[in-house]
Amino acid sequence: METKFREIEEHGNNKNVGISFNDVIEKCKQFYFAGQETTSVLLNWTMLLLSKHQDWQERARKEFLQALSPSSYTGLAVGILG
Repeated sequence: METKFREIEEHGNNKNVGISFNDVIEKCKQFYFAGQETTSVLLNWTMLLLSKHQDWQERARKEFLQALSPSSYTGLAVGILG
């Protein structure tokens, strides 16, 4: 990143120097997909660990139910969390 800043300072608005618009788009795509993958892996590990540690699961359930008011529960959430 610092290298790109130096390049911009040295060459100003010269269109032939620096990163292209397509390169910017590709970097944005990489960040987007990396973020999705990270979230997916995190959720998978969370479910795995909660299934292996029933005491953690019970604690998470209690914290969830304490954090929300009963009026905000959906039928699905109440059915799942019991």
